[in-house]
Amino acid sequence: MMKKRGRSLKRRYPSVGYRQRGFTLPLVLGMGLIMIVVALTLLSRSQLDVSTASLQKQTQQAFAVAEGGMARTLGLLNGNYQILLRRTYNPATNTNFNPPQPYLIDRSTDAKKVGQPNTEGRSVPPVNEWTAASLGSDAPPCFTLDNLNTIVLSGTIGTPVQGNYRILAYLYDAPTETGYLLIEGRLPNNSPANAFIWQKMKITDRSVPSNFPGLLAQKINLGNNDVFGKVNGNVICTNPANCVVPQSECRNGQPTQTGLRTAVGALNNAIIDGTIAINKIELPPFPQVQARDDKVQAGDDKVQEPDSVPIENLPNLSPEQLEDAQKALREAGGTL
Repeated sequence: MMKKRGRSLKRRYPSVGYRQRGFTLPLVLGMGLIMIVVALTLLSRSQLDVSTASLQKQTQQAFAVAEGGMARTLGLLNGNYQILLRRTYNPATNTNFNPPQPYLIDRSTDAKKVGQPNTEGRSVPPVNEWTAASLGSDAPPCFTLDNLNTIVLSGTIGTPVQGNYRILAYLYDAPTETGYLLIEGRLPNNSPANAFIWQKMKITDRSVPSNFPGLLAQKINLGNNDVFGKVNGNVICTNPANCVVPQSECRNGQPTQTGLRTAVGALNNAIIDGTIAINKIELPPFPQVQARDDKVQAGDDKVQEPDSVPIENLPNLSPEQLEDAQKALREAGGTL
């Protein structure tokens, strides 16, 4: 009698767990790949945020450097370098365009955009009047091209150095008596962060009554004489060529007080209550008196009084100065 051998169903038909065992590795690899992609994305975004925050911080620091450069430049232009306020420095140094163009638009290029930054690369005629040849005899004391390049046109901020600044352009528009100044601030060590400050300012002459000098001349040799007066006790030499400050008395492009006293010939015993300035200035027009051909006939015992000066023809004077002028004219035999 023969026995039939039966086959096991388990061997022919594996269990469900056995059949799914081959999908574990692809599933783990897929999930790992997804996690790696997500991690790299988050890391990239984190690095981008860090770089953006760092660049913003550096840009703020560069802006602070530019502000410091603007304050220092305005201090120099209002001090020993006032002559530059009415002269244009707008060279073709903007290398963002080919060929390079000036940074500011002048009146001849576009009267409606005078002083605006030249962001479109428009063809603007370059002008540089901040040169020794352009200034000639009007150059202030202690002025040299080295001072211009290292003190006025550029400089550093902070100790230790926190940044550098430079004047990109200064444009003076004569019809409106307006100056436009553009300064760039940049961090040291070749940092890509930089900032620009554009300043518009009205250029006016200082008030004559508050700064009217006690002594004004083209050449001054004061000696041991005194000049008194807190308001009008100033000494002003209008010709820098005749009032020379020794080079040994120049500090950072500025004359020392000793140098100014030497330039006007003030000796040790001379007292000057006001300030000493050496600068070419434009004097206000003096009233003209129309001459009359008055003849004194023989036998006349009365002399013709000088002509009177109409008050509307006088320059603007303070009440104290007007009273002094009236007194002086009365003593001279005139009327006001």
